[in-house]
Amino acid sequence: MILILLTLKCARFKIFLIWRFLLDVYGKAHYDLDEIKNLLDDPNKRLITRSSRLAAVSLGYAGDNDMVKRVKMLKKSEIYKTMESNRNPGLWQDVYITGDSSNITLYIKLQKSCDGKGVIISFKEK
Repeated sequence: MILILLTLKCARFKIFLIWRFLLDVYGKAHYDLDEIKNLLDDPNKRLITRSSRLAAVSLGYAGDNDMVKRVKMLKKSEIYKTMESNRNPGLWQDVYITGDSSNITLYIKLQKSCDGKGVIISFKEK
């Protein structure tokens, strides 16, 4: 009986993962990149997660302004995918993969918050 329950739970989890994967949209951004860049440019209209800040510092970015400067260099063609937030279903996150001047491939995840701020969710090496 326990084995059957575990199998059912495992099957539900697999279905959930497949459903989450199908929600991801590749090659198309949910947010207007120029709008996100403008929001991030204003310190009062931006949020940067602690984890993205720590990862950026480990890659040689001195702080928030350096991160924003790099985000402002993103091109619309560098969109990788749009995905729904794991923590806040209904909020979407745009993932960009881009090269850096030091030959590092960056994974940058951006979002617009519920209160209209630009958010850097992730800023790390891919």
